[in-house]
Amino acid sequence: MYTVTLGDAITVMGAFGINLDYTVRLKLRLRDKIDDEILKGAVDKTRQRYPYLCVRMKKDNENFYYEENPAPISVLHTDSSISLNTEETNFHVWCVCYYEDWICLDFYHGITDGFGMYMVLATLLYYYCEKRYGVTDHTGIRTLEDSILPEETIDPMEHLPSIDL
Repeated sequence: MYTVTLGDAITVMGAFGINLDYTVRLKLRLRDKIDDEILKGAVDKTRQRYPYLCVRMKKDNENFYYEENPAPISVLHTDSSISLNTEETNFHVWCVCYYEDWICLDFYHGITDGFGMYMVLATLLYYYCEKRYGVTDHTGIRTLEDSILPEETIDPMEHLPSIDL
């Protein structure tokens, strides 16, 4: 179980308190039609690189929290909006959609910020392009070869100094 951090709390409370959807969709177009088998392999490698993002959100009587989710990340052949943390996405807080020559990365903003989402997207694209186009340079991209650094999982809001007002 992972507790919801201070930085996540605003998004979590907004999502559940007033029924807002904090799903962010990063969408990009490639030059060729998407190969779904290669994409599924790339998603699996990306999932392995970011185990701390492979969670489902839960709520008990008093708290929201994340718990590990060993189910595969969903790869959906659709351009429609999806609902995260549901059966459709194996109860994950992120998934990948594709259609024609488009890839969409859908992320719950409560689990990470835009920087984190783009890091996941870079990893996903690297593994896809490695297999599809023979790309080998992964400079600046987090891969399975890289250790998970502490700064990947900390919430800077949790480490702000106290201010005496």
